[in-house]
Amino acid sequence: MALSSSVRSIASMAERLSRRRRHPGRATRFQAALLLLALCSGPMVVRAQDSQDDRFKQGYADYIAGDYSNARERWRPLAEAGHAKAQYGLGLMYANAQGGEKDDALAVSWLRRAAEQDEAGAQFNLGVMYANGRGVPQDDALAAQWCEKAAVQGNAEAQTMLGQMYARGHGVARRDDLALQWWHKAAAQGHAEAQYQLGDYFFDGPSAQRDGAQAMHWFALAAAQGHAEAQNNLGAIYAGGLATAPNPGKAVEWFSRAAEQGLAKAQNNLGAMYFTGTGVPQDDALAVQWWRKAADQGNAAAQDRMGGAYLSGRGVPQDDSQAAQWLRKASDQGHASAQDTLGTLYQQGRGVPKDESQAVQWFRRAADQGLETAQYNLAQQYDFGRGVPRDLASAREWYTKAADQGYPRAQFNLAVMYANGDDVAQDDAKAVRLMRQAATQGHRLATFSLGVMYAEGRGAPRNLATAFALISVVPSPDEEMMQYRDRLAADMAPSQREHAMQLANELLTAGVSEETLRRADSQ
Repeated sequence: MALSSSVRSIASMAERLSRRRRHPGRATRFQAALLLLALCSGPMVVRAQDSQDDRFKQGYADYIAGDYSNARERWRPLAEAGHAKAQYGLGLMYANAQGGEKDDALAVSWLRRAAEQDEAGAQFNLGVMYANGRGVPQDDALAAQWCEKAAVQGNAEAQTMLGQMYARGHGVARRDDLALQWWHKAAAQGHAEAQYQLGDYFFDGPSAQRDGAQAMHWFALAAAQGHAEAQNNLGAIYAGGLATAPNPGKAVEWFSRAAEQGLAKAQNNLGAMYFTGTGVPQDDALAVQWWRKAADQGNAAAQDRMGGAYLSGRGVPQDDSQAAQWLRKASDQGHASAQDTLGTLYQQGRGVPKDESQAVQWFRRAADQGLETAQYNLAQQYDFGRGVPRDLASAREWYTKAADQGYPRAQFNLAVMYANGDDVAQDDAKAVRLMRQAATQGHRLATFSLGVMYAEGRGAPRNLATAFALISVVPSPDEEMMQYRDRLAADMAPSQREHAMQLANELLTAGVSEETLRRADSQ
């Protein structure tokens, strides 16, 4: 049983785009926006003639200088006297534990007082508190209401968040048109997250709305402002040629910018570029360096790749034990490829004690996620009674799942079950169909076995020329296969042999495909 590859090509990069964007978890998404703006989230309109405003400005200077204790002392009496911006600032400081202990309840109290005076930044942040259930019971409807109050005043953060709530149907009825409207308003103010959300919508939104040029436009604007997710996605677009001609150099440039900001998925993707030498000189050591940075942040795809690096000894000394440790970390996060590979390590006793029952458990977890190699591996366990009682019906079930996804090894094994009638009604025609599918993908035994079926007239009309041609093009044929082919040649008339040789040459030139097999069938 061969180990499944832990390294994916750029064309199938696991973290090409942030597919979580349409429906991320509530807390993780809105928490990112919470209270990071401090007092810069709204315009600071201060009248010099107002002594309260003068004192507020002094507190603001303390705040900017990082002297949060003094800022609190200056703002508290102002806030108690009803100064909206001081109330807003005090609320932020309680929420962020600036100048004292964190107190979400007090944060909400002060933010609410400011919000009720139409302080847009306070309204937005109060909405975020409701969205995340901080200091108040979690309530998306109230979150949306407060965000809308700030959004209509032109607060770009609130406009962006309100767009996200409409996109997901959180606290409001889901409406993509309103999501786009609010994102456009914020994006027009240069808000990077809104630009990113627009790029995501046009790239990965409803199929009728997808527009690669628009997606690139908005991603590029956000990326130019340092938005790491947008930089990563722009890199992925250039890497895969998803909305433009492939440009590996540009892909590396944008992956690098995001990776240097610490974005794990970009570090993982940059590692893949170095590993394959795409857009940069090939460098296993640098690939592993970037994968390790991402893996240390808990990125499952990078942990899977670290496991693959230790298995192959590329970029690091070969070490099955280290491989198993990284694969286990990725597997525990539900990474299907890592689970499949970890199952194989248990099946082979590499880096872990040999344990067929553990192998079955990990194969099953990956198979249940639809990974065809794991479905095949699980079928093998049932087929041969390894780690589970032998169960041909279950083996056939899992072979079928993998075969339906086009996995040639499963197609061949399933074909053998139908050809032999192994716990299923014998069906030579079905066996031939499956062998053809596997043979057209270069499967060695399927190609030979298909030739045998033609030679014996099983599942297809007897055709010695086609049988001879197929066996002649078997990859790496063994002596027994060649002897069988020679016996076929001996049974044919000279004209048949000549035709068979011509057909074999055609298959060698054009390859075994459905088209070449159909032509052979018609002759």
